[in-house]
Amino acid sequence: MFMEISLLLYLVGNVYLLRRAWKALAGIGAARQVILIVYLVFSYSYFLMHRLERGEHTRLKEAICACGSIYIGLLLYLVLFTAIADLIRILDKRFAFLPKSLRADKRKAGRVAFVSILGGTLLLLLAGTFYARHVCVQALDITIDKKGGALERLNVVALGDIHVGPYMRVSRLEGIIRGVNALEPDVVLLLGDLMNEETILSERERLPAALAGIRARYGVFTCLGQHEYFVGLKNSLAIFEAGQVRVLEDEAVLVADSFYLVGRGGRGYFSNSRRRPPLGQILKDADMSRPVILMDHTPIGLNEAADAGVDLQLSGHTHAGQVFPATLVNGFLYEIGNGYGRKGKTQYYVTTGVGIWSPPARIGSTAEIAQMRIKFGR
Repeated sequence: MFMEISLLLYLVGNVYLLRRAWKALAGIGAARQVILIVYLVFSYSYFLMHRLERGEHTRLKEAICACGSIYIGLLLYLVLFTAIADLIRILDKRFAFLPKSLRADKRKAGRVAFVSILGGTLLLLLAGTFYARHVCVQALDITIDKKGGALERLNVVALGDIHVGPYMRVSRLEGIIRGVNALEPDVVLLLGDLMNEETILSERERLPAALAGIRARYGVFTCLGQHEYFVGLKNSLAIFEAGQVRVLEDEAVLVADSFYLVGRGGRGYFSNSRRRPPLGQILKDADMSRPVILMDHTPIGLNEAADAGVDLQLSGHTHAGQVFPATLVNGFLYEIGNGYGRKGKTQYYVTTGVGIWSPPARIGSTAEIAQMRIKFGR
């Protein structure tokens, strides 16, 4: 159903843009056909990138996938700005506030609108692409009213949605890891979606060494997101093992004889057809008098964590909507779509993530390293 709705919206948006652009560019001769051909080729790259995900990963494939990703942003803002232009045109018929020269010459008005919409979209996406490289540290103080064994405090650093690929090279990830290490974490948690499907082989080969550079007193752990399955679970697990990252797939472990760490298997569209076991079953042998921290990539079904007695759930996936106006819709799609929340005694934090995925920009959201400074009860 999700794919059908997405495809319908994609097709409707493209038809709308083509009709408006074709009308706006009337009278410019052969350039009109050239622009149309370029547009069609660029828009088809979105479908082509999904056809090229399997097999050998080359720079050509990666470039095509990058074009498809960029086009998602172009489509979003071209449709949005074109709809605003149409609204202005309708209002002008009623209130006549536009310059007389534009109202008298419809072809001129169309070209002005075309250039303004395209130029504004490109500038906005360019700014969003640069801003996506800005990563802040989002620190939060959390109290868990359970004894943490010999630990009074725990410094947890979480990285969500890294998305190594065309817009997150391993060299850039290494810089982010240096920032993580500077926080002197007790434990580092990777919250899923480490790598994109189109990531070229040379980047995949460098990734384990980068992950092995993470320094944490009690280790580095991960749960699984959607992209771990898109890439191929066997490939993903091999990278984590080589990078000295422990994968928790529907598993609970006692860390430092002080707190339980739980990792869930991936869920959601396209990720995993295997049903996940109930959280209560995973924790059936756990001593629930100790703190329980849960990693679950997608923040849905939050009541399950509360019912199972989890103290803190950390999630990602949403990117906080990543780009406006999806940033507004995000809050309607998820009970907690970004930041801190609470249900009874269970606390939740949904990180915006450090990476990006279609489109390759952040507009209205900020990439972050999440730091949970946890204080245990005595």
